[in-house]
Amino acid sequence: MSISRLCLGTAKLGMPWYGAGSVSWPGSAEIEAILRCAFAGGIRWFDTAAAYGDAEDWLTHVLPAEDCRFVTKVSPALARLGALADKLDGWQHVLLHNLTLEDVTSAWAATVGLSISYAQRVGVSVYDPAETDQCVARGWRIVQVPYCLLDRRHELAMREARQRGVVIFARQPFLQGLLTNGMISAAAAAMRRDGRLLASAIGFWYAMGECCERHGLSRVEACLRFALDAPADYVVFGVGSVAHLEEILAVASREPPEAWPACRDELLRFAALVPPVTLSSLWKRGLI
Repeated sequence: MSISRLCLGTAKLGMPWYGAGSVSWPGSAEIEAILRCAFAGGIRWFDTAAAYGDAEDWLTHVLPAEDCRFVTKVSPALARLGALADKLDGWQHVLLHNLTLEDVTSAWAATVGLSISYAQRVGVSVYDPAETDQCVARGWRIVQVPYCLLDRRHELAMREARQRGVVIFARQPFLQGLLTNGMISAAAAAMRRDGRLLASAIGFWYAMGECCERHGLSRVEACLRFALDAPADYVVFGVGSVAHLEEILAVASREPPEAWPACRDELLRFAALVPPVTLSSLWKRGLI
């Protein structure tokens, strides 16, 4: 079973706009049901951030902290201000989010000043493979990176980091919903801002649907299995409903179907024709 490698992300639980085509917040009852369903289904890792609205509070109020592993993300500025120890008092793991190459030296210096027990619980959340390499070289033992069918840039960096004993979290297997149900609408919106954004990925979206149907897999299963095949310890994913979570738990609880290797190879051939598509939160930075 792969459920032990799943980590539930909570951005959608705290930010209504998060995800492809998302315009609504799940609501209090659904959020509580999602968290309880995740715990009952065997998930013990939960990813959150101070920037995710009330997501941190939802985790600590609904779930038994002693039986869970909570990972929260903060700005590198917190390290520069010497406030990491205060955050670590309330959270098991803290990741410095969107750490750039310029931040690496100063952020590492801040963690060196912590006690060993605290420093071992601090990691980084990065976007670029060069940042991953620098952070691993410095000595961070926890790294979170984006990884999905259309963003495989970190694959080599993940393999090398694993060989050095680094714990790897691969996030966004569904590319914030673009790969499962939102590519076309998101691409249209993106191309209104910049005609080159996501245009080359539309063909992949259609080809993926045909490939999955031919091999008897859903888009959700294909995306999740691809991420679980990655050289990562944990896969961080988000949901907006209990139904979506139950589908993911069902996939993770069973063995891959015989058709999966052929499906995966075919999807990778299609994906090789598409430039890397990064997270939608980076579109405004021109990184797609």
